[in-house]
Amino acid sequence: MKLSRGLISLVSSIALASATTLGVISPASAGQAYDAKEMAAGILVQFHPASSIFDTTGAPRAEAIAGVNLTYDSAIGSGWYAFDFDQALSANQALEIADRVEASGEVMAADVNLILRSSLAALPKQPAAILGRISASIKPATAVLNARASNALDKANGLVPRIKLSWSPPKSLGGGKVAGYRIEQSDDSGATWATLLKNTGSTATSLFITKNLTAGLKGYFRVRAITQSGSSIKLGAPSGTASTTPTTIPQIPILNFTTASTNMSTITWKKQTLEQRGGLPVTYVVTAKAAGQPSITCTTTGNSCELSAMVPGISYALSLLAKNSNGSSGERLPFVADDPQVDKQWYLNGTNGINANAAWKRTNGEANIVVAVIDSGITNHPDLAGQTVAGYDFVSDPSISGDGDGRDADPTDPGDGDSRTPSSWHGTHVTGIVAAASNDIGGVGVAPGVKVQMLRALGTDGGESKDLAAAINWAAGIEIPGLPKNPTPARVINMSLGTDGPQRCDAATQSAVDSVKALGVTMVTAAGNTNSDAFWSYPGNCFGTINVGATGFNGDRAWYSNKGLGVDISAPGGDSRSYSGAPEGTNGRILSTSNDGKITVGASNYAYQEGTSMAAPILAGVVALMYSIEPTLNFDEVWKILKGTVTPFANGTTCALGVGTDLQLCGAGILNAGAAVEAAIALR
Repeated sequence: MKLSRGLISLVSSIALASATTLGVISPASAGQAYDAKEMAAGILVQFHPASSIFDTTGAPRAEAIAGVNLTYDSAIGSGWYAFDFDQALSANQALEIADRVEASGEVMAADVNLILRSSLAALPKQPAAILGRISASIKPATAVLNARASNALDKANGLVPRIKLSWSPPKSLGGGKVAGYRIEQSDDSGATWATLLKNTGSTATSLFITKNLTAGLKGYFRVRAITQSGSSIKLGAPSGTASTTPTTIPQIPILNFTTASTNMSTITWKKQTLEQRGGLPVTYVVTAKAAGQPSITCTTTGNSCELSAMVPGISYALSLLAKNSNGSSGERLPFVADDPQVDKQWYLNGTNGINANAAWKRTNGEANIVVAVIDSGITNHPDLAGQTVAGYDFVSDPSISGDGDGRDADPTDPGDGDSRTPSSWHGTHVTGIVAAASNDIGGVGVAPGVKVQMLRALGTDGGESKDLAAAINWAAGIEIPGLPKNPTPARVINMSLGTDGPQRCDAATQSAVDSVKALGVTMVTAAGNTNSDAFWSYPGNCFGTINVGATGFNGDRAWYSNKGLGVDISAPGGDSRSYSGAPEGTNGRILSTSNDGKITVGASNYAYQEGTSMAAPILAGVVALMYSIEPTLNFDEVWKILKGTVTPFANGTTCALGVGTDLQLCGAGILNAGAAVEAAIALR
């Protein structure tokens, strides 16, 4: 069975069936689990804790029981390992082998590793660009001297942390001239270093830094001189470490109710993080005003105030001010997206959109909330610059990876096109839906303040379920033998991918979903694009995901969207067959970031696409906003809020039929971002 991107323009289906309302379908209850044409590469085995995966001869322990030759392939996480057959077998033959291994009692569980295939050929790996020629005609400069860092808050932009880094030139330039300086930053007190600015391009010995700073979190920096003589370029020795803790004015506290007036005497607000407090101690001042009444003020360092002098029956207007040594927060100004193409993004605030502006009055997302996008990879785009954290490429088969190798730390999408079908740039499009920056360039994401982590699990010819399960585990910070640990675990995981036909949830994928759910991570899946029962759409039919169907501009089910009890909730996904009244040029589809390369990577651009692949990341972005407001939410609380705050389907629409019964087609309703964020505020 093929796991693939879910664009409606492709033969493949993308998204996935449900899991909040459905149980896992086991082989025993499903009968013949796979179409006779489907093939498997091997089996997935979960061993008992502390058990060896090999016998005393070095052969896989499961091989003798399986009755076929097995070759160890890779670890998946949560105690699961992948083993390959020496030749491809049918999926049903593989299932019989997996059942035999599991029934032996020597392992905890076993299942099938599906081949996820397409007709596209693998592409050669693109060589890295050579940025400059280095020769031995000059020597590297000695260490930069007197590096120092200091807090340098710009009061005109008081919520943005800023430091000043300054230094003195090296004593020796090795025979060259200064062509600039390289700035490096460390997140682990100087144990490891990464390039923050490749070349200042100037001989100046100071600059202001605002990138990669967090209020209240100490930053570490060092400087290297870049020298040049003719075509010879040298990178000098690093300076000593300069460190400082940036601070800002405090962010606006969020009151625990939705109106600016009250007659309650106890006023509470959400407890602020160190970053929200500007990295400093904060004092809060609550003031209540009413016509004809004296103002009442309460000052505290906590997150509640008693205004005991308030007169019963009179409605007071409230203001809440946060102060630290840098200054005070003013009135909360809602985030407003004024990017040039936002008027094409009808799904944000249109009649049948998600009510994004109401959510943005509270938050447009926090940078410490990470959304993992398991997809085809990502390409460079100005709307995604600074919006991502380091990801990983889980495509383990070099023959379908498109980049010439297996798993590595580079999740770049090399393209999945050929002479007949252009590359989809699917992962880039999905990423922009979640968190494209509001930067006056193109469009804007649902949660432009959060970060996205690309985890590549789809190559030029699909992928394998073992790689999908590994990506799910790694996204949440679960350690996988042989791989580096994820330094920025995700709170939300989006999977806009799936199978072309009916497929049960295999045990390894279900185990991964169970593991990340237990960590408080919310997994979002797309319900599929085959206009069929979402119950059979994998991996959305794994129990523990929020499975999203697609609606069009008119608020009804998109013609392609899978349906039935396997759909938990709906969100805009676009419908090019029914778009009367939609913004000109959109044909009722979803605008997001893309690339103009026909086969390999070209220039960044924007594209319209439709599918449950687009609906899922819209919901994932809203969940990220909820976590930004209330980071202690768990999966069950997230789903309860989403289900309880939907916009009901309009009377007369197909989706309105059977809501809440076994006849429902589109889930609980249409996602309402504003109501969901307000409910997250009120939950605690």
